[in-house]
Amino acid sequence: MNKLTSSDKHLLSLVSKGQKPDGWTTVSNTVMKVMVPLAKTFPELVTLEEVGTGGIAKLTREGEIVLKWL
Repeated sequence: MNKLTSSDKHLLSLVSKGQKPDGWTTVSNTVMKVMVPLAKTFPELVTLEEVGTGGIAKLTREGEIVLKWL
C-alpha cells in the first residue's frame, strides 16, 4: 500500500484551491510532469488529462474526502 508523501498532499491541495466551478484545474507543463506519477499511483484520488502543453486535473470524490482529513 502506497502512502501519500508531503509533495503528493501539496499537489492535491493545489488542485483543490485552483478548481473552477466544473471542478477542473488548469496545470502547467511543469506541474503535469509531477502530477502524472501521482495520478498513476493514486487514480482513485485525482483525474488528470493532457491538454495542449499542460493539462487539467480534478479531484475525485475520494480525493476530496482524503484532502479534508490531511
